[in-house]
Amino acid sequence: MAIDRVKASAILDGSVTSADLDTNIAIAGNLTVDTNTLHVDSANNRVGIGTTSPTYNVQVESVSTPQVAVIDTTNNVTNVVGADNNVGRIGTNSNHDLVFRTNNSEKMRLLSGGGLTFNGDTAAANALDDYEEGTWTPS
Repeated sequence: MAIDRVKASAILDGSVTSADLDTNIAIAGNLTVDTNTLHVDSANNRVGIGTTSPTYNVQVESVSTPQVAVIDTTNNVTNVVGADNNVGRIGTNSNHDLVFRTNNSEKMRLLSGGGLTFNGDTAAANALDDYEEGTWTPS
């Protein structure tokens, strides 16, 4: 069922009840919602949160600690990219490892308990987790 122009304009002004709506509704054109908060550019390529002129596909601007979170509610994993006190941050706010991948292959893993492993190794015993100091006398 298609929505005709009369119903589409009525939807935008709020005079249509839920009984008048089709379940397959698409909005064509630009969508801007409170440009002080969320902005979609005219080509529908970029989303700005806190900016009306996003440079990147998704751009979040804030005067303090801008962050983007990706949350897996099934496994209770929260991954965050952001900035805090002039420091860029990538991490997890949960007790899970942080994995870096390229070409669909694990290259590096920061273990949640501390330590760094490489190439898919997850054993804490093999992790780089500290350094040794001392003297060495060549012979």
